[in-house]
Amino acid sequence: MGISSGLMFFYEDVSAGGVRIRVFDVGVLLVAGFTLHILIRKGVRRDWGAFLTVYGLYTIYTVCNAAVMTGAKTAIKEAIQFGLFAVFFLAVAKFVASPKATWRFASWFLGSLWLLAFWNAAYHLSLGSISGWKNLGDMKVTHGVVLIVMAAIALALPTRLKRTQRLLWWGLFLVAVLFLFLAGERKAWLAATPSLLLIVLLSDAGGLRWQAVNRILIVAVGSALAVLAIFSLAPFVPYIDKQLTSIGDLIGALAGTQTSATSTLSNQGRLFSLNFAISQFMEHPVFGIGLDNYLRVVQRLPIEEHLQKAPHNELLRIGSEMGIVGLLTYGLMQVTIAVRLGMLSYAIQRLTPDERLRLRIAGGIFAFGFIVNIFLAGGGLNVFFYVLPAGLAYSMRMPRRAPARMRKVSARKSAQQAPGLTARA
Repeated sequence: MGISSGLMFFYEDVSAGGVRIRVFDVGVLLVAGFTLHILIRKGVRRDWGAFLTVYGLYTIYTVCNAAVMTGAKTAIKEAIQFGLFAVFFLAVAKFVASPKATWRFASWFLGSLWLLAFWNAAYHLSLGSISGWKNLGDMKVTHGVVLIVMAAIALALPTRLKRTQRLLWWGLFLVAVLFLFLAGERKAWLAATPSLLLIVLLSDAGGLRWQAVNRILIVAVGSALAVLAIFSLAPFVPYIDKQLTSIGDLIGALAGTQTSATSTLSNQGRLFSLNFAISQFMEHPVFGIGLDNYLRVVQRLPIEEHLQKAPHNELLRIGSEMGIVGLLTYGLMQVTIAVRLGMLSYAIQRLTPDERLRLRIAGGIFAFGFIVNIFLAGGGLNVFFYVLPAGLAYSMRMPRRAPARMRKVSARKSAQQAPGLTARA
């Protein structure tokens, strides 16, 4: 599961009868039979019912919407994809539920992400491209996800590491930050910082606490220095200046202080999809215009080619193509996962160290994916960004509330033995 999760970002896939088959899909299929066999024998845990119910509702509506308003081919494709992700959820929730399995999953997941990150960097550097590493599709997003997983694992590592190990870990972390910057994926920039803050705020004392001051300071100071360096170098480095100018143009266009015609082609496409998707939603508010029909409608319009693209926002896509019903079922699923993560974070002091690691990975990727999905729409990666956190969140049982006296003893032990990065580390 760790390898399959990392290879979700691999850029190559095969098309069979109009259905895209990714390396991730092959990995899920390899464990599908075994997973279903185990679940038939032992059953499905009762507390998985909340997510499976809302996920099932969204799947059924999506397939029915496609069958009625788009076509049987699209409906079958969606049914296969959602079915695979359902198996993926069950496999993660079932098999990544022990200390050994947790560390094995986290290690292989991080290793696969690093493999793709180095691959993406090496490919573009071999072409003489020092920045803007976007030719290999979703592989550019790995540079942000690597940071999330490394931060989560860092808080679970032994407090006292050998100096060589600490230097290696922080060296890799700095390489990940550099790769993220050079990749030029602005949505990953925007998503990485709040996701890292969420991870360090998941205090072992329970809930989203401000007790891990040293961790917060590391992220805050590091982020401030990075921003300062970026703005200082912008006048001398055309790549940085272009990225900052593009971001400023988009903000100005959204605020109404600048026309979209003066912005970059990418920003013009985003602004057009924003306005057109809203107009389609207003015209067809209940069920939308049908799954996958946005692009078909846009490509028939007498507009410039760079505007004839799918919407750059998952909520806009769902709203325009599947209407209010689609937005409600999708939103209910997101809220269900967020509530589960919130309940676990509140009870984090009663979780085992491996469960805390799973919680931090799940929370970081869920936050990262939610932000990325504002700028990315219409693919398996959108689904992956909430199904993986759901699987990790539901791999843990909600701990029972201990008596008051036991809670005080547990809190003292947790404060003395809690894994994480100390100020010295």
